[in-house]
Amino acid sequence: MKVSPFVVEGNKQILSAFCKHLESIGFVDIHRSLLKENCGRLKEILKIDFFKQMHIKKTMELPRRSLLINPQIKGVVMLGKPTREELATKALNFEVVCFSDTSRNVECLSKTLKDILIHKVGVDNKKIHDGDFDDNCNKIMIESLSETQRSELLLSVKPDMLKAFVEAEERAVLRRLVSIPLKAVSGEMFGKERLGEINTNQMVSAEIFEELFSPICKKCGNTLSPSSFLLDSQKNAESIMEKSTLVCPTCGVKFSKENTVIIRFFRFSKLGLELAKGLWLDAYVKSLLENIGVSKESIKVCALHGKDELDIVFSYCGHLFVCECKDRTVGQTDVYVIAMKSSRISADEKTEATVDKVLMISTEPISRDIMVREKKEDDYGEIEYIPIGGDPRTIKDNLNKVLSDSRKAYKKNRLQDLSDLLVSCLPLEEEYPSRPEDYY
Repeated sequence: MKVSPFVVEGNKQILSAFCKHLESIGFVDIHRSLLKENCGRLKEILKIDFFKQMHIKKTMELPRRSLLINPQIKGVVMLGKPTREELATKALNFEVVCFSDTSRNVECLSKTLKDILIHKVGVDNKKIHDGDFDDNCNKIMIESLSETQRSELLLSVKPDMLKAFVEAEERAVLRRLVSIPLKAVSGEMFGKERLGEINTNQMVSAEIFEELFSPICKKCGNTLSPSSFLLDSQKNAESIMEKSTLVCPTCGVKFSKENTVIIRFFRFSKLGLELAKGLWLDAYVKSLLENIGVSKESIKVCALHGKDELDIVFSYCGHLFVCECKDRTVGQTDVYVIAMKSSRISADEKTEATVDKVLMISTEPISRDIMVREKKEDDYGEIEYIPIGGDPRTIKDNLNKVLSDSRKAYKKNRLQDLSDLLVSCLPLEEEYPSRPEDYY
C-alpha cells in the first residue's frame, strides 16, 4: 500500500463540488452507497423512502469524513474530517489522502485529484499543500523560524566540499588546521610528520582552501612575512619580483626572479573554515535528508526559535524532528540543552506544532546513559530521543532506518484510519441485543 496526502484550503462549497467531480469519474462514496442500498430495502418493506427524508439529506450534505473507491483505477480516497470550528465558519481546510497499490498509481491519483481541484473546482494552486494536517502545521512552524548567517552559508555548500569531511583522516587534518593560529600555512606543513596527509589540490578545487603565493630567498631560505605578503596567483608573484625592489629581511639580498622561489600557501575560505569547525555535519545531514525524500521546504538548518539556535528542524510523515549535530563527543549537558529547546517549541502557543522526535547526531559514539529514557507505546505526547553516533556512513545508515521506521508507522496509522472509517458505517456491537429474547 502506498499513501500520498495533501491539504486543501477551501470552504463547504469547494468540498461538495470536489466530491461531485470524484463521483463523476467513477469514485463511489461507500457510506452513501451503503445508505442508499439499505434505504432501498426499507422502501420495499415499509414503502417509505428514507433517503429522501430531509434530515438524512442534510446530514449527507454536511462536510464529513468520507471514503471513496474506484476499483478501475485502483484508487482509494479518504477525505479528512473538518473541525467543529471550521464547520462553524466559511473557511474549511480538508485533508485528501490517496491510497493505491504502487507508487506510480498513487502519484497519478494525487495528480488527477489536484487537477480536478484546480481546473474543475477553481481552487488556487497555492491553496493546495502537500502533506497531511500535521505536516502542514509543522511546515508553518518551520517557516516561522528565523534564518542566520550560518543558514545562508549552507546554501553555498557543494557535494565536493562534503566529500572531504566524510573521510576521517582528512577531517582530522582539517580540524587540526583550525587550531593553528597562523593565517596561512605552506604546503610543506602537510604530511605524516606534521598536520597529516591531505590533497591540497582537491581542497582548493572544492573551495575549502584558498591558494596563495609568496617568494622564498634561495640564499637563506627565508620568506617575506607570510602573514602580510601573500598573493593570489603565482603569475602576480613573479610579476612583482620583476618590477619591485624587495629585500630579504634576513640576508639583505634583493629579491628577483633569479634568486627567489615562489611557494604555495593555503588558508581556509570563509565557508571552508565554518565547515571545518563543525558546520559540515549540519550540511551533511541536510543532504542525507533530501536524498531520503524530505522536501527542501520542510527543512530549516541553523535557524532561530526565539533565542534558541537549532541545528536542524524538519517535518516528515507527520512527525516534527529536531536534530542536534556535534562533531565531537556528546555530554549530558548537550542532551539537556536540546531537550529544553524542544520543549519550548512544543509549548509555543503561536503554532500548533509539537516536537515528536529529537535526533542527537554525533561523529562519536553516544552513551545511552546520558540520553532521556526511551519512549514507551503508552507515552502519548512524549518526545522520543534517538541517539545516532558514529562515522558519517553509520550516521547515514541509522538516519535511513529512523526515517524508514517513520514511514512504516505513518502507513500503519493511515491503514488504521482507513479501517476505522470502514467500521464506522456499521452499528456498534453493544447496539445489538445480547440475547434473542431481548428483541421482543
